[in-house]
Amino acid sequence: MKQKSFFGCVLAALCLAGISLFGLSACSKSGKCTMEKDGGVSFQLKMYVPEALDALTDYNTTPAYKNALAVAKQMSRTGESRDFLEAFFEAYEAEGYPLASLFCSYTMRDKVNRRMSDEQVEQVVRNEIDDILYNSVNVLRTRLERRGVQANVRIVGSDRITVEFPGKEEGWPYYRLLQSRGGLEFWETYDTAYEIEDELAQLELENLMLIPQNRYRTPVVGQASYADTARVNAYLSSPFAQSVLPRDIRFAWGHKAVDEQGIYYELVALRARSNGRPAMEGDILTSAKATRADYDESRGEIRLNMNEEGARMWQRVTKENIGKSIAIVIDGDVYSYPIVQDEIKGGRCFITGDFTFEEAQELADILQSGQMPCRFIIVQEDYIQPKK
Repeated sequence: MKQKSFFGCVLAALCLAGISLFGLSACSKSGKCTMEKDGGVSFQLKMYVPEALDALTDYNTTPAYKNALAVAKQMSRTGESRDFLEAFFEAYEAEGYPLASLFCSYTMRDKVNRRMSDEQVEQVVRNEIDDILYNSVNVLRTRLERRGVQANVRIVGSDRITVEFPGKEEGWPYYRLLQSRGGLEFWETYDTAYEIEDELAQLELENLMLIPQNRYRTPVVGQASYADTARVNAYLSSPFAQSVLPRDIRFAWGHKAVDEQGIYYELVALRARSNGRPAMEGDILTSAKATRADYDESRGEIRLNMNEEGARMWQRVTKENIGKSIAIVIDGDVYSYPIVQDEIKGGRCFITGDFTFEEAQELADILQSGQMPCRFIIVQEDYIQPKK
């Protein structure tokens, strides 16, 4: 149960010894000296392990899995367990199911089979978590290098990454670069005027949010102030709302406010595939490049190119959704929901939205650098004073 992977043990030992692994620093060997001499900003990022497990189990939705996650989260919050994986394994075994039945997923098909014991599956999962940690460091390093930012990036412990920015006095410009998964998704949507009008009427959402007068050919459910989005989310997740709405409906908020005061955000109705996932995901990208908008050079757009498999999928998805909106979602936020006019061949796509050219460049660099299976959350931020 408590056995760590060999790679994880070596990883932790080397990190405790202050050794940077595999050339994972995004700046020269003098970076640390520069940090000591000139000061700077240091971040510690913690892997959000539940999302990593979601990815490894192909986003399993069974009650046993959800219950085990909830128990492990509670134990982590109360300090009953410092090892989230150990707490999860114990909780899932208490549900009465072998771990092999959970992790024998398409993602893990070459590593887990149903004949494996719980101990063997635990070892495989720990190895996978170690790999996610290592690969995420490479993704972060690539992002920072593409932005021309000098930084030291290294693994600390079994689930954390430290990033140091020598000579920098402010940390906020790097929050998005460090915490974004870079998760790109293409979702089919519901036409709220024709497909789910009766269901939405039963929910009486006008008591919680602004409802557009004209819902013609739009997936927008309504608008709510940022302060009210949590209330709307809770209501839509309630047993009553779930009993009224289609089983495949999902909701996501717009990336930016739609009013000049920056108060109101749109809620978009998404349609999941039979596996509960979007129609397409970002692993089919070959490039993402920011371009200046034709109507205003200060505004930006992002041009995406897909691989051969992605191009075939994109052609099929657009053909099936002519006259409907496809929502482009990044890290859970809707950036745009263009109406498909015709099937699109060649694997090309544009992301247009209310962002500056500089914002488009940053987002394109995040997408181009690859996506991480889970989020990394900033749990510590330190400002190091330069030596006088």
